[in-house]
Order: sequence, then structure tokens, then C-alpha cells
Amino acid sequence: MQEGPLERVRRSVLFMPGSSWRILEKGGSTGADAAILDLEDAVAPEKKGEARNLVARALRTVVFGATERIVRINLLDGPYGRDDLVMAMEGHPEALLLPKVNSFQDVLRLEGLLLAEEKRLGLLPGKMRLMAMIETPSGVLAARDIACSSSRLEALVFGHADLAAELGIRPGRAGEGVIQEARALISLAASAAGVQAIDAVFLDLEDLEGLRKEAEAAAMMGYSGKLCIHPRQIAPIHEAFTPTEEEVSQAQQVLAAFKEARKKGQGVLVLEGKMVDEPIVKQASRVLARARRAGLLSAFEK
Repeated sequence: MQEGPLERVRRSVLFMPGSSWRILEKGGSTGADAAILDLEDAVAPEKKGEARNLVARALRTVVFGATERIVRINLLDGPYGRDDLVMAMEGHPEALLLPKVNSFQDVLRLEGLLLAEEKRLGLLPGKMRLMAMIETPSGVLAARDIACSSSRLEALVFGHADLAAELGIRPGRAGEGVIQEARALISLAASAAGVQAIDAVFLDLEDLEGLRKEAEAAAMMGYSGKLCIHPRQIAPIHEAFTPTEEEVSQAQQVLAAFKEARKKGQGVLVLEGKMVDEPIVKQASRVLARARRAGLLSAFEK
């Protein structure tokens, strides 16, 4: 069975500046679930062409292993986006990330260009995955339509720093003020459309405890993973988005007890003093699915 968007493991999504070969050549050695080879914000205008060549080289020669390769291209209506797209399609990454998506039309426009490139290259139509960066007020308000815009689209990615800049406020943290409201809307939109939501970066590289708490809050909000800007942030993020042994054990107990209750014709039961019904069972199933996707369930089952 083909793996769907909600089944992909994207707990940590690491930005790699396209202009730095030193960083790009690390490939999958960082242990991140996914890597964004970035041609947009991380690259100065005078370095765009050089960065495109370096990313093309990385896609051809660097070993990423199990780390998913995502290329963030520049805006399609700017001077760099079309060339980025052509390079990326020839390099065959697993996904493309479109920045500053304001409406579903932005995704459909990219999809049209992708179909033309797939035809030119003799590729299977529709294979290239897409992710949409939500980082403007318009994008936040249109998040549901964006999430439903294309069968290729697998995730909404929250860009809180750009959103803060558009609002004229300091970047701060993803859980503060109006940024937190946008964060919630993006999670709801992604869930309604059956795609993933990837949380914003945590800008303080020294505050790993703060990062862990913010990542845990994102997981509680329904996010699948979190952007990161340095490999040292990967471990706390993985900790937040990976079920613990205790959580897995509790989920297994819930499912086993509910199965026995159903055999007796019961739709609800009490387990260790707590009511268990369909929503609780659904959540337990999701915990086990997250553990299985992270490669941990077999270890817990031993």
C-alpha cells in the first residue's frame, strides 16, 4: 500500500541553506527526518544562482539516506522561482516547498508548471509531493482552501517569523499572542484536509528546554513535526513528537480493553477509573500509529 501524507515521519524538518556546501554535504547524517534544501530566505540575492547549482549537486551526489529531501524554491513570480523549479525537477527530490502561499491558486499554478516539467522529463505525472508555507495573513485565512487545493499537497508549514514581520510585531515564539491563533488555525485546516501540519522554527539555539516545551505544545495541537535551524534542535523535537513507552503501553491497554468490551456488546467502559469511548480509542490508535511510523512500536511490543 502506498504511504500517505499522514504516515510520513516528519518530526524534525531541518533547514539547510542552499548556499553552504559545508552544510549540504552533511546530508542525512544529522538524523533529521526531513531536510529543506533552501533556495529562498536563507540565500542572498547575489548567491541565488550559485546556491541553485550547489543544491543540484547535493541532490545528485550527497547521501541523505532515510532523510526526506525537500527543496524550497523562490516565488514563482520572481526572477528565480522558475529556474529553481526546473533544477529541482531534474534533481528528483522527494518534495517541493512553496513559500508565502496566499491562496489555493498559488498551489494550482505550481501544479500546472509541475505537469509541464513532468511531461518534458518523461516522469510519472503527480509523483512530486508539495508542501505549502503559510506565512502571511492571507495565507492563514485561506489555509483550509490551500490544504485542499491539490492531491500532491501533503503538509502546511507554519512560518511565524515572516507572519510576524507582515503584522509588524516582533517574531517572539510560536505560542504567543496572535501568532498562537494563526498556529491553531493552520493545524485545524491541515487536519480537516487530511494533511500534516509542520510547526514553526524556534529561534533561540541555546534554549533547548524552551524548544522542547514549544514542540510538546505543538504536538498537543495536532502538529506532526517542527522546523529546525540547527542539528542540536533535532533531539528535543524528536522527544516531543515521539510517544513514550508509557504512552504506548497505555494505548495498547485501551485498545485491548475496548476490543473485549465490544465482544460483550458494550460501546463504553471504565479502565483504571477513566471512561473509554470511541474518541479515546481513536486517540490511542493514533499514538500507536505515531510509534509505528517512528520505528519504535516493535521495540515496545517485545
